[in-house]
Amino acid sequence: MRSLMDRWLADRDFITREEFDAVRAMAQKAREENEALKARIAALEAKTEK
Repeated sequence: MRSLMDRWLADRDFITREEFDAVRAMAQKAREENEALKARIAALEAKTEK
């Protein structure tokens, strides 16, 4: 029964929990890097406006 269910799920192109967690971690890191870059740009823009 379990192998039947595994095959059925594989045919549906569902992702595993591990894949989901990996993509979620990558997205979180990208968001953090984006925020850091926004802050850096804002600081540089503030310097050039003076």
